[in-house]
Amino acid sequence: AGITVGNEIAIVLPTELAILADSMLQNVFYHKFTTRQLQLFASASQSKSSKKHEDGPVIICVDTSSSMEGEPIMVAKALSVAVAIIAWRKKRDVIVVKYSDQYHYKNLGHNRNNLVDLARFLSEVTMAGNNENGMFRWLFEEVKPMYTDYNTADILCISDFGWMPLSQETEKIIETEKQKGMKFYGL
Repeated sequence: AGITVGNEIAIVLPTELAILADSMLQNVFYHKFTTRQLQLFASASQSKSSKKHEDGPVIICVDTSSSMEGEPIMVAKALSVAVAIIAWRKKRDVIVVKYSDQYHYKNLGHNRNNLVDLARFLSEVTMAGNNENGMFRWLFEEVKPMYTDYNTADILCISDFGWMPLSQETEKIIETEKQKGMKFYGL
């Protein structure tokens, strides 16, 4: 419906992300983010998801494969922190997953005091190959069962998406989770 201002990363204009990508202008982006002055797409529809989903947890999956080395991983880490802060403001639990050919996660809950833990967790990355099929299987078969309230989680994958095609088994797992109420996003 037009352009508005705020700090919702999911609907920020690409020109604002270009500012974030330029190391000399990153402070401008962060200032605009904290003062809620980022340019955003405005939606004509004000319809909302169900209250249960709106308040659901957030799972941020950060690609740490070798193709993300350098600026891409720095941007991915910054976006992870920004998304976590936004989720915490809405009292949403946050789990962050780092994945390459190994998978690690940190449950940060909904307390923004965990920002130091998040920064420490993201600072230790092993740049290696990637295995998204294994990561999704691990996430849904080993991690998620420990957190029963994650059926309506939002899952955000931050990656360069140099993925091999997902297997039919993985696509089936994702489709099953969508049917339960999960939403999947890529950035």
